[in-house]
Amino acid sequence: MSLPELAEKSIYVARTMSGLHEKWADGSTALSRGSAVKLEKVAPGTLEVFDLPLLPLLAQRPLSEGEIFTLLLPYRRAQKAGGHSELLPWQFPDEQERIRYKDFVPIMSVTDTENLFLYGTPHSFSALLGIARLAESKGDVMLHLRAFQGIYRSLPFILRAPWFHQNRSELIELLHSIRCRMHLSAALFDVDWDVISRQETDPTITLCRWRRPRCSVTGRFVDLEDPILEAEIVPGLEVKRRRLVAARKKEKRGRSGA
Repeated sequence: MSLPELAEKSIYVARTMSGLHEKWADGSTALSRGSAVKLEKVAPGTLEVFDLPLLPLLAQRPLSEGEIFTLLLPYRRAQKAGGHSELLPWQFPDEQERIRYKDFVPIMSVTDTENLFLYGTPHSFSALLGIARLAESKGDVMLHLRAFQGIYRSLPFILRAPWFHQNRSELIELLHSIRCRMHLSAALFDVDWDVISRQETDPTITLCRWRRPRCSVTGRFVDLEDPILEAEIVPGLEVKRRRLVAARKKEKRGRSGA
């Protein structure tokens, strides 16, 4: 359906067309949750995207721990006696379906960024971003680093979804801005965008390890190409040695020129 047809069937119904759908399209008015509930009836999945904590977590401002915990609360697995589980602490809406199709990824701790990346859904992606924002609020550089590496490893598979693909450049720009809020973390790795593009556009590449081809030599499942380019840390004495070598070469060239 076109956007006007969709709005007529779900929002306006027996009411006069007010042009609200045009304001959504040009960005002058935000979709309300009430409208999202109505749209859900004819466009399943609308409410799931609307309720994602992703957009609030992308806010270009500091977030408090309380704000972050509140946004991620729907994903925390509750214990029967109250509180939250420390074992398999994350629970996403498609868990039972993933178990049924045998591609469920157990996430073993709150900060298990490796398995959150391998889970590979907008919900686990939002959880990774929440961990990164939590690390930012605490000044935890290493957790921030691991969370953002997981975010970029997840990104090609998230961008395959139409809603994310249509907003690709905006999402990438927002992620970069948030990552740079912790300068040391941002300096410790780069992103290979050629790898991101290859994984994004090749539907045969999957996060599910046991659905990948096996290596003919080792028999192991083929590893994913890693888009993370880690920085090389050079010890201070090695830096000094290189400077001395460079100075000697420069001096030698000067003598030969004379």
